[in-house]
Amino acid sequence: MSDDVSSLLRFGMSAARTGKDEPVSFLEYPRDPNPESGLVPELSVEDIPRLTNDYKQLRETGKLTCLTLVEMLSTAEINDSARKLGLLKRGILVFDSEHEMSVMMNHAIYNQRREGLNAAKRLLDETPPAAGTPKEEWLLAASESFHSAFMIMDCLPGFGLSIVDLLTGEPFLLADINLSQTAMPGISFASRLLCFDEFAMFTGAALPFDGKRTLKQIFKYISQHFGESTGRDDLTDEQRTQIETFITRTCLSHKTAASFITADIDDTHSSGSQFQKPVEPRTSGNYANRPKIGRNEPCPCGSGHKYKRCCGRGVR
Repeated sequence: MSDDVSSLLRFGMSAARTGKDEPVSFLEYPRDPNPESGLVPELSVEDIPRLTNDYKQLRETGKLTCLTLVEMLSTAEINDSARKLGLLKRGILVFDSEHEMSVMMNHAIYNQRREGLNAAKRLLDETPPAAGTPKEEWLLAASESFHSAFMIMDCLPGFGLSIVDLLTGEPFLLADINLSQTAMPGISFASRLLCFDEFAMFTGAALPFDGKRTLKQIFKYISQHFGESTGRDDLTDEQRTQIETFITRTCLSHKTAASFITADIDDTHSSGSQFQKPVEPRTSGNYANRPKIGRNEPCPCGSGHKYKRCCGRGVR
């Protein structure tokens, strides 16, 4: 592990209320984890094909289920998420990147609630899938998913990555075949994580960020609004939404959206390439003035669905 990575990991367990690296007890996990805990766990040769098959099945299930979740959102809910993320200006959706649509829709799916339930929990409650099916497994994970700041610790080419939650110090095995072949240890990003029995997956587009500066802002916000001894399990859904919204909006405001990364789309698409070479951002402006995306064209978020049935539902 490089000195820069170790430094950022240590800083991830610290607050910066006064501009200094003072420790903060944000969550229930140790603030200063053993860096070795962030390494990819050992997997046997027999494990990898089985886990890869499980991952691909859940990934495909998630793609189809997300289409249903998007259709459950109202235009008002989509616009409210866009407003909270700073993407709605004078009633018009404004993006610096097509991937910002994916971030916006992801925020709406998990943070817009009706009678206390977001779209994922409503779908699970209203039309529960058959027990033991991949759809049930995916929806259960989605209903308990969380958005946080992570750092890549190590790679397991052909399957996934070892990542660590910079707000808690908790390590995860992230399944993402393409990203495992292109990502670099030490990269930090914000994303939503779905946790399964043996691995985790992220959904939507991940937002890389610039390390200590962003973490300092996140910890300062949490400390000021929720106190230093608050654990994730102690927060209400609304408080979690406030933190997740702040993290996403902060990353967007730093214009790191130009180096988005999305989850695996297919086995030949290099979803992780943007972690290596950021692309130039597009000029800011009214989305209506950008090259038009046909409503029957594939959605640029990479879901595999038509634009009009995915991220284009809130765009007119």
